[in-house]
Amino acid sequence: MHFPTFKKESLISLAILVFAGAVSFSIVFVGSERVLAEQPRETSSLDSGLVSRWNADNVTGKTVTDIGGGGNPGTMTGGVTVTKDENDENMFEFNGSSGRISMGNPAGLNFGTEPFSLEVWFRWDGGGSSVNNIIRKSNYPSDGGPGSGYWLRLGRDSGLLEFSIGATTGPEGQSFITASVSPNVWHYVVATRDDSDRVALYVDGESHGKVVRLASRADATSNSPFTLGAWEDQGSEFFSGQIGEVSVYNRALDALEVRMIAAIWQGDGPGGCRTETECRAYCEQAEHSRECLAFVKKYRLASDEEIAQWEKFIDVVENGGPGDCRTEESCINYCADSSHIVECTNFVAKYNLVPPEELAEMQKIAAAVKAGAKLPGNCNGKAACITYCEDSAHIEECVVFLERAGLISSADADFMRRAKGQSPGDCARGTKNPEEGKKACSAFCAKSENQQVCMDFAVKVGLISAEDAKEMSGGGSMEDFNACLPHIDQKTLKCFDVLGHDAFEQLKAGRVPDDFKDMKAMLGKMKEVRACINKGVDESFKKLPPGGLVCLEQELGENPIEKIKSGKISCQQFSGMQERMSSCFMGQLQSQLDACLGLSCADMGACFEKLGFGQKGGERGDQSQQSDPAISSKMDKIQEKINSCATEQIRGCLAKDCAEMMSCINALQGQAGEQKEEGESGTDPALKQEITAKMASCIEQQGGAGTQCAKQGGTWNGTQCDFSTKAILNADECAKNGGSWDGAKCNFPTPPTSGDQSQVPQGYASWQAFCMAQPGDSRCTAYAPQIDCSLFAQVPSCSYVGATDSQNYGYCKQCYPDR
Repeated sequence: MHFPTFKKESLISLAILVFAGAVSFSIVFVGSERVLAEQPRETSSLDSGLVSRWNADNVTGKTVTDIGGGGNPGTMTGGVTVTKDENDENMFEFNGSSGRISMGNPAGLNFGTEPFSLEVWFRWDGGGSSVNNIIRKSNYPSDGGPGSGYWLRLGRDSGLLEFSIGATTGPEGQSFITASVSPNVWHYVVATRDDSDRVALYVDGESHGKVVRLASRADATSNSPFTLGAWEDQGSEFFSGQIGEVSVYNRALDALEVRMIAAIWQGDGPGGCRTETECRAYCEQAEHSRECLAFVKKYRLASDEEIAQWEKFIDVVENGGPGDCRTEESCINYCADSSHIVECTNFVAKYNLVPPEELAEMQKIAAAVKAGAKLPGNCNGKAACITYCEDSAHIEECVVFLERAGLISSADADFMRRAKGQSPGDCARGTKNPEEGKKACSAFCAKSENQQVCMDFAVKVGLISAEDAKEMSGGGSMEDFNACLPHIDQKTLKCFDVLGHDAFEQLKAGRVPDDFKDMKAMLGKMKEVRACINKGVDESFKKLPPGGLVCLEQELGENPIEKIKSGKISCQQFSGMQERMSSCFMGQLQSQLDACLGLSCADMGACFEKLGFGQKGGERGDQSQQSDPAISSKMDKIQEKINSCATEQIRGCLAKDCAEMMSCINALQGQAGEQKEEGESGTDPALKQEITAKMASCIEQQGGAGTQCAKQGGTWNGTQCDFSTKAILNADECAKNGGSWDGAKCNFPTPPTSGDQSQVPQGYASWQAFCMAQPGDSRCTAYAPQIDCSLFAQVPSCSYVGATDSQNYGYCKQCYPDR
């Protein structure tokens, strides 16, 4: 099989070519329409992305015309001529020593890092240079770099075809792939680089290339001329043999395209066809349909699904369709008659020509017609039926038919009767089917300006009561709903749980339920959602600071809360509102805090509490306000005033006698509540010293440390009560107190043994000192005094009776460890 019998430029689309005569159609029946339409497989032209093409049929003198439309003619030089092959077809003959065709260096033949393809029919005679260049646009750079460009060449001794992109010297930056070819045989070769940098080399329709190396973004641009048959820059590497046609594309041809072209070129087309005209004429004959389909299967030119569909079409061509129709026109005419609806529907079901849901509708209509129902107005065709039923005068007739056919529920029928073929703002007019109408009306009612029209229509058709409509009026459009979503907190979002997850997602997508009952139920639930949201609004506004309502009125006008609850304030109006409201709130709060600071200590606390602050003034629910520098500064002044008032109150307590002082301080501590510990740590040191001195004085007045020490049998040394010896005068009393009588005095033993007692604990001068500091230690029984805890009963904190290393502090902690 020789190249010249098949010219690439004559092939537009093989898929259409092969099946131009096959009746590839399906019956689409929706409602009352019967349409028989040819559906050829959609393919793009194989010439898509073609940059240039040259062959020996288009030569004038030494100039080779670019028939690909790229405007890149070639010039024949040296030993290259146009000759005839054995079938009397034109081709270029290269002598292997000087022949070449140069196209210069046009920009369109430089591809940088982009995809491209080279396509060539050639027959190498086995001679020529050691390297035979078929296509070359690459050279060694003058600056000594790696070079760039591309080539398609073969080795004379190895018989390997090489396709290279990028660095001329390699291997870095070069993509390189090889494949074997035979001499003295016509070959159809395609070399490609795709947009993922993958390279491929097809020989006679199959991918035989072996990738030697692959570079990322190899550079296919070069200053060298695009040349056929030689490396022109070096005047060497000449090709010996014939070249029939060369094409260059700015995209990567895929394997399917290459396989199709190769199959036809090899004369393996249906009926042996080798041209578009031959193949079309052959496959237009119905008796050849299966042979043409076998060709597609053999070369994997279509998917399994497409092939299965075509097999159905061929069956129709061979055996006839409804009423034995065999052409598109005859089948359309036959199925347009409603008396044939059952036969046509059975045909569609037999060949599975439509999706199951469409088939189910068709079968319902066919069953209704078979049972005696008449199509509305005896309409023929979907368009005619839609036009007929859009007239409100025919609505009852259309609804009766749809309900009888089981295509709508009784609730939907009732809805359609009330709607009388109308839609809000005529939003469904001109749509081709109910689904398209729903989409159009959903989009219409999603707009704020159409909200009232849609609400009125909902009342008219019974989707919602007039009372509920009034309550929900101004409730916001879908546009506003979606504008609000980013600002809704989690608590408010919980209000939408009543809708269910799926319904809420549909709502966000701007879709409404298809079923009348579901739509009505959703509107009822939306009423619950509104009530839940409004409850949250009421709770939020109860927390507004005094004067906050003034800010709302300044921004939103009179009755701002009711406007928000009714939906009359759109989220789309919120832009900039939050900042203005915050500024207003801060201004109001500063004025109110200034007023509180001007009051006496007795009135100041109540003033702060009214503003929502605790007695300390800095603990307010909305902590975000304290991040405002002006408010933060104001808080510092408030704290100073509170501390000053606290000092004044404590000094008032210290001025009282001991019994009243204790009660007074306890009362102050009770008012402070959980702030007690913080209050102690923040007390002015001078004031703390005054409190400690007063406490010590009161304890002394109740018996004094020395007196208490003596009462317990110890000896007061000015700072401590010494129990090492007790004033015991006889053996019985000594023994009763745990001592040992030596005839003159009572000697007390060292602390009870518990481990090694030979050493006084580290950090203490004596066991007595240790036990005074650690009175709870089990080894200190002998040193434990009998403390009168009543002395410390009214002390709010042990720090008030002395320093942490004092005896009074130790006694207090023994009695009240938590103080």
